[in-house]
Order: sequence, then structure tokens, then C-alpha cells
Amino acid sequence: MMGSMIDRLIDKLIDEPANGLLASCVCGDGGPGSVPFVLGDADPRFRIPAGAPSHAVLLADARFDASSAAEPGGTLVAVLRGLVGLEGPRGCWSLLSGQMVYIPPRRPYRLRAGQPSDLVLVKLTADEVDWRRNGCWAVAMTVLAREMILQATRWNPDDDGDGGEGGSDGVAGFFRTLGFLCGEWFDRRRVMWTPYGETAEIGAAIRYARGNLHDLSIGGAAAAAGLSERTLRRRFQEELGISWRDFLQEMRMNRAMELLGLERRSVGDTAREVGFSSAAAFTVAFSSHSGLSPSAFARDRGLAQGLAQGSPQGLLQALS
Repeated sequence: MMGSMIDRLIDKLIDEPANGLLASCVCGDGGPGSVPFVLGDADPRFRIPAGAPSHAVLLADARFDASSAAEPGGTLVAVLRGLVGLEGPRGCWSLLSGQMVYIPPRRPYRLRAGQPSDLVLVKLTADEVDWRRNGCWAVAMTVLAREMILQATRWNPDDDGDGGEGGSDGVAGFFRTLGFLCGEWFDRRRVMWTPYGETAEIGAAIRYARGNLHDLSIGGAAAAAGLSERTLRRRFQEELGISWRDFLQEMRMNRAMELLGLERRSVGDTAREVGFSSAAAFTVAFSSHSGLSPSAFARDRGLAQGLAQGSPQGLLQALS
């Protein structure tokens, strides 16, 4: 049920025609956006005022649809419970509990949660993170990352040194350290990204791929796109910056994470649905991609979801 909802959302984003708002969106290479990304309304909970100090906001049991054309600083989004969708100029992410994404400065984005979700937003200044990725990047939270992100919600950005832990210098030092560690935390393979494609042909191939992971071939995708197999491979590399093979692997692993983490499917069922002939071959591929075996991934997602059930303040108390 949840998987089909994600598929419908992504298909809508890929099909959604460009409108006048699109002209103001700028892609990572500095050129005007030509992908189906449309900004919605702003949400004051997600805004970073110019000159504001670094701080963290805990949103509990929240539903939202928040957009930003370009924040002066970066935003670290950590999902504690639920499913959060992130849309950017080049693609979209479906973020599960226990995953985090960094949105760099001056990057347009749209964050959505249709069901109650718990997340932490860490606002960082542009000079606190040495960001070397092209655009947003999502990974699984490490134990250290989760604890530091939760600890960040304890600091008062307006602390003048009277009663704060270390005063304003301690606050600044903490967020500088957190920003520095982002370089290490995100120096891993990204997860949960689905590209849009800049043309109708590549968009059609992406839709076909997502709907046919159980029995996917380059020939079928090429036919759906109306291209030869050779042309499809070349266009994937040119438009998305990744090979067809790498794209296919990402789509399979992302879908596997949805099945294991959201739908609680077995390893065998998941392997078959994403196109592997055996659970053993799937386990090798999944472990190489995520750093965890499928069963360990499912166990960790269940633990993260369980810890965040009810009041996320309980997570903060656990750190005391």
C-alpha cells in the first residue's frame, strides 16, 4: 500500500508539466531548470532568516508541504518517524525513518509529509559545511549522527551565556563540529533518489523502470522511450550523469529499502520484486549498496520507528 503511494507520487512528479514558476529554479550547474519541479508555499518553520545563528527544530507529529526558492544556509533533515518526500530540480527522494538528507545553500527544494511524521531540521550557515556534492544527498543516519542531531535540539541559538551549556561559544562550537562531520556522514553512497529526466524520452524510461523492476531489461525501457538501446544508454549518461546500469541498481535498491523498511516484506519477497533470481544474490548486492544486510536494515528501520513512536521527546530523554 505504502509502496504504491510512493510510486504514484513519483509518477505525478515526473509527469507534472513545467509552469511559470519553473523559470526561477536553478539547477546545480547554474543553468535554468528544465525538469518538472515546481515550488509550493513557504512554511515559516523551514525558513532560515538571513544572519540567523545555527539551530535545530524538532517537528513532532507534523504534516507539511514546505518550499523554499533558496535558503542562505544549508538544512540537515533527519527523519525520526514516518515518510518524508523531498523534491529538487533534478530528482526526488522518499526518506524513511532513520535516514537524513542535506540540502545545500541556495538550493530550491520542496519537502512534504502527508502523514504525521517526526523530524529534526538542523539549520547550518554556509561556511559551517564544506559541501562537495552536486546538490542534495541522502544517507542512513549513523548512531553518532542521530545522537548529535537530537542533541542539537537542546541548544538555544539565542543563548547569551547565562545558563546555557557552554554559553554562546559552546553553541557555535557544537554546530561547527556538526557541520564538519556532515562531510564524513555524507561521504557514502546516496539512497532513495529518483531522477526526473530532462526530456520526455528519459522520463518515460524512468517510469517504465520503476514499474517493471521485477523483470526489467534495457530493451523494454528503450522501447518505452522510443529510442534504441545504444541511444538510451548515451542519453542516460548525458542527462542524469549516471550509467543505465548504475541507475537500475539505484532504483532496485531504493525500492528494496521501501519494501523492507515500510512494508516489512521478507528478504525473499523483496528480492523477487526488485528483479533478483535469488535471495543470496540480492543480499550481496544490497549489502554492497547500503553497508547492511537486508535483515539488518529492516531491523534497524524497525528500531528507529519504534524509538520514535509516541513522543519524540523520549529520544531526547534517552540521551540525558
